[in-house]
Amino acid sequence: MPSEATVDKALAAIKQPASYEYFFDRLSSPAWIASLRKRGFFRHPPKGEIEGNYIRFPFWPESRYLARMASDEPELVLDVLEDIPDTDNPRVLNDILDALLEMPPSISIKMATRAISWLSSPYLFTAPEKLGRLAVRLAEADYVSAALMMAKELLLPASGDIKTEGNRGRNVFDAKPRYEMWSYERVAQSIVPSIAALEPMRVIRLLMDVLEAVVRLNAPTAEAPDDGSSFWRPAIENSDQNSPIKEVSDVVIEALRDATNAYVRSDPSMLSEITTVLLERRWSIFRRVSYYLFTENLDTSWPLARAEVFNSSNFSDLNVYHEFWLLARPLPRGSSLKSNLS
Repeated sequence: MPSEATVDKALAAIKQPASYEYFFDRLSSPAWIASLRKRGFFRHPPKGEIEGNYIRFPFWPESRYLARMASDEPELVLDVLEDIPDTDNPRVLNDILDALLEMPPSISIKMATRAISWLSSPYLFTAPEKLGRLAVRLAEADYVSAALMMAKELLLPASGDIKTEGNRGRNVFDAKPRYEMWSYERVAQSIVPSIAALEPMRVIRLLMDVLEAVVRLNAPTAEAPDDGSSFWRPAIENSDQNSPIKEVSDVVIEALRDATNAYVRSDPSMLSEITTVLLERRWSIFRRVSYYLFTENLDTSWPLARAEVFNSSNFSDLNVYHEFWLLARPLPRGSSLKSNLS
């Protein structure tokens, strides 16, 4: 640890911004943290600076230093991070997340709840993706409940914006992510398979809850089971029928579709439980996903799927029309519809 005189001498020489930045960027030992903290550092993250119609967010050399030291002294760094006031500066938030990612999960978990609250900040940069990485690290270290809490917050939609659907003049609502759409898609593609590999059924139920929230935003005046999903997601599978521009609904449906299908492929005995919980949900989109699963696993699903295929109420139900007829078309072992009706 540097002596008090050494610290005072160094700080006396960093009165100018350039020397201040140079000093912190060159620090390579955590031994300075306690002395600097005692002198009031690590407490005042810089705010955004308005420049005309834009806002500029300065780097904070102090948070960058802490991020570099996190792997060497994780408990000390965490203690300092917990005292940093909340800020809208995304550069600072990203530095703090970099620090948390360098710590053992047993330490970083202590800031998981606070970190995920930063999703409410209007400026995030790459923070959502780092939060996703932190969630995966926690799950891999067996802190599954914390990881699922973070995953749910990352995936839940923020609000619905009304728009007009094509030339039909039909008003629909669009569930929006809490951050940039391109980042939302990457976060979902990262965290869902990783955590689902460890806790598949809990992730599937989480995704169903998220999809339920999406439905409520996409169809706020709808009455179950009519969710209008055949308009905002014409096909559960990847298809040219779907919009080339992905929305939150597309990302969540694909995450649920792929997570359920992967689990069934790894353990076919789970098909019954998965489709049961899907069919228990009141909206048509969940029936459509279950029919997709039946179709993708028809060799093993037929005893379960048969009741749905020969349920006459499905024959003209426009809510599930696409997936129902994909399921009804390829009956097992070349059987005909007529023979299976007997």
